[in-house]
Amino acid sequence: MRVASVLTESRAQAASVANQLRVVEKKIERLGLTKAKLREELDGSTEPLPDYDKVYRTVTDFFGKPHKLWASGDYADRRTGPKLALSSRISCSRNEGFEP
Repeated sequence: MRVASVLTESRAQAASVANQLRVVEKKIERLGLTKAKLREELDGSTEPLPDYDKVYRTVTDFFGKPHKLWASGDYADRRTGPKLALSSRISCSRNEGFEP
C-alpha cells in the first residue's frame, strides 16, 4: 500500500508541475505578444522632428507680419490670426475702452 500512495503523490506532484509549466508558458506567450505589439507601435511612431530653423522661421514670419493674414481677405485667416496671437478674447467696455 505504501508504494501506491508514493506513486499517487508523485503523479500529483508531476501533474502540478506540468500545470504550473503550462501557466508559465501561457504568461510568456502573452508577454511576447505584448512586446511585439509595443515594438510595432514604437516603430510606427518614430517620425523625425521638423527642422527647428524652418519652424522658427515660420513662427517669426507669422508674428512679424500678421497683416498678411488679415490682408488676404479670407475670413478663416482673419479669425486664425487673433486666436494664435492671443490667449483669450479681448474685452472692451464702451465707456473705458479695452480692458486688460
